[in-house]
Amino acid sequence: MMSALLALAALASTPSAIPVDAGRANWSDFPALARVERSLPTLGMVEEVETMLRDGQCRIAGQRPTNFDITVPYLVLVQPDGSAARIVVADMGCPDLEAYVGSIVTALSQAGDFRPTGQQRARWYASNINFNLDD
Repeated sequence: MMSALLALAALASTPSAIPVDAGRANWSDFPALARVERSLPTLGMVEEVETMLRDGQCRIAGQRPTNFDITVPYLVLVQPDGSAARIVVADMGCPDLEAYVGSIVTALSQAGDFRPTGQQRARWYASNINFNLDD
């Protein structure tokens, strides 16, 4: 399990062929994404967000580098076979965080974590990642 998480973290830092956009949506209007359950985020992922806040790459109201609780919703256009065709990450006002979440979701897709949908065509599904640290 730990090696799978390390591989996922490494994949999250690689470029993607899956289009990733930041946007706004009524996230609750979409069905939940069926995927392999992983313990996310990993410690390294939380540290990455901590660095973004500490270095000023992200300024999110009420969040500090040593104390934050940030939930980032995202949508995935999932093909019938479970592969991702497109990803939309919530516009959090922090392009670095949005890109980072997009890379994590891309890595999940590349790892085969999204379940086949049983649909005849691609369909949008919603999920989120929560990053938190309490001093």
